[in-house]
Amino acid sequence: MGLLARLFGSGPKAADRPDPGAVPSTVDSVAGIAASLDRLAQGPDTFVIFTSDVARNAYVQAVVTASGLTLEAVSSTYLKGSAGLSTADEATLRALGWILDGDGSANWSQDLPGWPGSGSSEAASLVAETLTNVYDWQPGQPIHVERGV
Repeated sequence: MGLLARLFGSGPKAADRPDPGAVPSTVDSVAGIAASLDRLAQGPDTFVIFTSDVARNAYVQAVVTASGLTLEAVSSTYLKGSAGLSTADEATLRALGWILDGDGSANWSQDLPGWPGSGSSEAASLVAETLTNVYDWQPGQPIHVERGV
């Protein structure tokens, strides 16, 4: 079960994401990701989703928790199209510190305790590195950003 499903009772599918009134935007750099995370730290939003490939549903999301920030990277279960994550993609996720939740049917996750005190640049670098090395995003390409409560 994905993080948003555990927290809000719904899955991370685009049509079911919480707060459909949230105004989406785009970023195209690590600095843009960091700015979005800085905004998250200031509230009132409680989550942000960075989608690098809408058609494929390739995303990393961040949710504010009592202990800091929890990141979640989409697993093969929720990727659209014929290409799921390769063995190399999964090895990259593990090398970056991601853990596959549950029985393998959920998403990859990573906790950043102490955030925002630990800063948004470290979290932004992790999001960008994951999107680049696992989901084929290239800096300069737009990332769809959705925020909500």
